[in-house]
Amino acid sequence: MTSPHLHDLPATSTVDEYERRRLDELSDHQLVEAVAGVIGSRTAGPLTSFVLHAPLELVARAALLPRVRPERRRDARLRLVWLAARYQEVTEPASAVAPLVDDVDAARIRLVAAIDDGDLDESRQAGAALARSMSADELVDATADTIAPRLAAAGHGAIFLQLLPRFASGSPAAAAMFGNLARDLARSPGLDLSWQIGAGHRDGTGEIDAALRDVPALEPLESDFIAPNVGRVETSGLADDLLRPAFGGGLDVAGTGRTIVRVAADAMIGERSEAAPYTWTHALTIPAALAAIAHRTTDPVATSALAATYLAGFLASNATGPIGRPERELRPVDTERITDLATEAAAHHDAHVAKYVVAALDAARSEPVDTPRFVAAGERLLEVWRTAPPGEDPLAAALAA
Repeated sequence: MTSPHLHDLPATSTVDEYERRRLDELSDHQLVEAVAGVIGSRTAGPLTSFVLHAPLELVARAALLPRVRPERRRDARLRLVWLAARYQEVTEPASAVAPLVDDVDAARIRLVAAIDDGDLDESRQAGAALARSMSADELVDATADTIAPRLAAAGHGAIFLQLLPRFASGSPAAAAMFGNLARDLARSPGLDLSWQIGAGHRDGTGEIDAALRDVPALEPLESDFIAPNVGRVETSGLADDLLRPAFGGGLDVAGTGRTIVRVAADAMIGERSEAAPYTWTHALTIPAALAAIAHRTTDPVATSALAATYLAGFLASNATGPIGRPERELRPVDTERITDLATEAAAHHDAHVAKYVVAALDAARSEPVDTPRFVAAGERLLEVWRTAPPGEDPLAAALAA
């Protein structure tokens, strides 16, 4: 059920309604819960980028809020209110609240079957019921193997699983958003990667960095959608020739994840700016999420290989050459720079910016010595948006007023 604070809130008057409904009196937690309640209680028709990103945008912005400078907190919170308002405008109320389940294993089997059958409504109900019946951590453990290899939902399922426990380990409203993700996965059943199966039981060199920095260019596709560009890493034989030799049993999975996100950050810093807003953002966020949940899957090496597959797909289609280390000098990072980066991302209107900066700061926390690299990558993305913004800000005029 939609929170009364946000019910029937028009997106065109978000700023006025924020004041009139006294939403400033809600704590950050209460506001995030209210937005999650909106997203989790509604369902969409045709899949759009906005609908797909809405739950991911929410969890990313929730992660950034504690880092935002006091003078920009209102702007950052207004982004959440607009998200809820717009989501109500382009979706419909869900037909029913998913019931709790007694047999979690049976519910998981039901979910997988519904996704594989392409049954959108059954997938949503099964996913929401499963999510309501376990903690966020349990949900990740129960579904990571199912979601990781699927290219459906633009490969964004792993991001949801990575971020959900961060802020919503005990939030039924946030967990219910998993139902919409399950529905989106069912839109493209069978769109899976398979070359990585059994990777943890083969021999491998572990030379991940060299393989990724030397990904050869493939002929550009007419579509810039994620699934075809990543999927052809497998169908073209690139995965067999370049990635398969590197992945094998005994691989340092955590170290491999750090290697993958370093290469992705270097692509953002050194590659062409036209690809920064969407291509190089996805090149970090999706692989970083897969690397983060790898230990929750039955074959962590195979899931690490999936992370590398996504990055290889973006590189093969978009890189102008081998990915080198940053040529520009990476300045030391202090707390002020990190706060500025998080603040600008939280107040920025594009979901990809929020997701990217969260992933970059997570990577910096995981590998502190590389903090200058990841902060520089986030700053490069924001620099591109400032100099050549590829999209309009729906709240700009109202915020300026």
